[in-house]
Amino acid sequence: MERLPGADLAPFRQRKEFDDVANALREQKLQSRNVQTITIPQTRLGRYKVVLPDGFNPLLQYRIVLLIHGNGHSADVMLQWARSLGLKDHVLVCADAPYVKVKEVIASAKERYSAAGEGLGIPDTSAGTVVTLSAEWYHGVLEDARARFSGRVMKPLVIGFSQGGFYAHVLATRYPGSVAGIASICGSMYSHGLVLERYGRLRQYGVDVFVSHGTKDDVVPFQTSELIVAALTREGVRHTFLPFKGGHWPTEEVEQQIRSWVRDHP
Repeated sequence: MERLPGADLAPFRQRKEFDDVANALREQKLQSRNVQTITIPQTRLGRYKVVLPDGFNPLLQYRIVLLIHGNGHSADVMLQWARSLGLKDHVLVCADAPYVKVKEVIASAKERYSAAGEGLGIPDTSAGTVVTLSAEWYHGVLEDARARFSGRVMKPLVIGFSQGGFYAHVLATRYPGSVAGIASICGSMYSHGLVLERYGRLRQYGVDVFVSHGTKDDVVPFQTSELIVAALTREGVRHTFLPFKGGHWPTEEVEQQIRSWVRDHP
């Protein structure tokens, strides 16, 4: 935790010690009982941010570009990055992932979100359900933005970074009729997302895919995108693969290629 000017951290330390003891006692009691944990879906409020083109006219049609940020980021990170793309004729939409990373927020005093729900005590057996619910959230954001900002004619494009890259693929394979194309940057991939098994749906709906990954990525292995590309190839999905010399963050070359991919998209 960063120390704020004039802040007395003693009460926080005392409260943490109290919470640690209380949690230990609570766990001891629970172990002596027949306790069941039930996981159910829930509907709640969420937030997304929009950047409209200069001179936005609600009577005109604009293509929407949905940006999905990485684990531990916020919508502001992706929107700031998107400035480098220079997409002045598109509506940029970015949602905060549905789960707040509480410990990281307290430690950094910054907004940090994830679509995986870490730290919430969700059992591993429900990991697939979490993916489905997060995908529903992103799809709901996309549909809301299309209704609000004249995006009904042209299907949206989706750009995701890291965990957001994974969810770009999840979104497309679950709602292939809702997107024209997706781009993933250093995207992760998880078997419980059941993405690779659904790539055939992208071919059926004509969804094209842009995949880029840093060859020296030390967060998500480069081989992850090689696996994705191999699966896309097997299913006959139209795609572009751009390996780049770099780590986990897109280089200027990647930005240029994605800019062209978006602008030239039919």
